[in-house]
Amino acid sequence: MNLKETANGIISNFRAEYNSKENYALKDVLYIAIDEHNNVVASIFDNMLENAHEAILVLVNNCKEITNWYNWFHIYHINPHGGVEKNYNSDSFCITTSTAGGFKNQYFDLEYKRKCIYSKRASRQNWSENFVQIWNVMKIAKACEANPAIKDVISKLD
Repeated sequence: MNLKETANGIISNFRAEYNSKENYALKDVLYIAIDEHNNVVASIFDNMLENAHEAILVLVNNCKEITNWYNWFHIYHINPHGGVEKNYNSDSFCITTSTAGGFKNQYFDLEYKRKCIYSKRASRQNWSENFVQIWNVMKIAKACEANPAIKDVISKLD
């Protein structure tokens, strides 16, 4: 499986869908390489994917809403078998995007069992750092969930 080819296919499909619509345009792509130890590295260059075990793409399209242009963030996960899914889903955890207080406030959300437990602004100025931070919080939360004593406490929150 070639992650770069799969990523390029996702980008081509995204362009075909969104660039055909009025007031939309693909603006940027953030490539997130996930190694076999579940560590991530983010870059705007696709060469990050050459030695990756799996990958996440964050695509940004520019969209005109009413009279203003806004950036919309879309997350795609390429699993180790080459399967593609919208957002990142793993066990009880999900990384998605959301808006808060208007179109220009886009966030990366870390959800646990469909409840947001951590959120970070998805501005293009620091999107790679913010996504890596969300990922690291998820790794800590997964480790806590694996601990039987903590898992018992978490189960009572449901």
